[in-house]
Amino acid sequence: MKESAVGCHMLLFERGLHHVGTDYMSFLLWNEYIKFEESLNKRGRVAVILKKVLAVPIKYRSFFLKRFAWTRMTLTEAESNKFEKAEKFVQRILRFEEAIWTPYFHLSHPDESELAAWRKYLDFIETEGDFEKVILLYERCLVACANYPEFWIRYVNFLENGGRRDTAYDALERVTLIYAKREPYIHLFRARFYEKNLHFSKARAAYQLLHSEILPGHPEALVDHARFELRQGNVKEAFSLLEKAIPAGIREEQAQKVFHSLIADEYEKSTKRVAESPPSSKAKRAKLEVENGDLRSSVSDNSSVATENRVLLLN
Repeated sequence: MKESAVGCHMLLFERGLHHVGTDYMSFLLWNEYIKFEESLNKRGRVAVILKKVLAVPIKYRSFFLKRFAWTRMTLTEAESNKFEKAEKFVQRILRFEEAIWTPYFHLSHPDESELAAWRKYLDFIETEGDFEKVILLYERCLVACANYPEFWIRYVNFLENGGRRDTAYDALERVTLIYAKREPYIHLFRARFYEKNLHFSKARAAYQLLHSEILPGHPEALVDHARFELRQGNVKEAFSLLEKAIPAGIREEQAQKVFHSLIADEYEKSTKRVAESPPSSKAKRAKLEVENGDLRSSVSDNSSVATENRVLLLN
């Protein structure tokens, strides 16, 4: 093999291991790298790679330990400490790994026991405090559980709380446009997430995509969109959306009542949030004022209607 080709292969292996080399299931990639170096008769390189392998918590560690013994090299004290630390961590995660039978995407969905294992595994890794390690596990989980919005929502919230909002947006795009694009709840979450972060045009587009193209006329999407438009002060647009969400047989009779109920409800929520915010939190107050929009001018004297009228929004 030409020297340039060898260098190219090494770079690809190193690049792959940089991204997934600490993953429990990365043993296949490590093994292929070792086999590649062995084919070039680079025993020194093989020993170096094996030392790296022993420092990460991956599957089949005993196999790599035996191969390292064949090199007749020894570990330094620092390397031995890394080895012991990795070994202890494997013992801690083994119960989760053994409960996951399908760690890859498959047309047959994971059963409830596997889903429960993923939830507990994520709980455990999050408490460890290694942010990058948590991201790796989420990305691995989302291969096997790509069609489950709960894991995507959990991932997005984790990323946002960790200051990775751009990555959170990327995850939302992936799930709504590729993996779970027919699931209404993830689209509603996406729209609410954009609004919460003051991306109003993107929030509006997310609502429109759901109730206009993906699931035309979806009632909850229309009502949520109507609430959103009310918070933006677009009363006419909100009423138009609400009319589409109410069954045709009772539309003329109940539309006005339900609409006023919706206005009163949104106004009550917004004013309560403003009242509860600290006086010094000017940015928060400004955001809530934006949410209020022009609701004050839209609440009439008879806007407090019976609770049963609000139930129509959910039927």
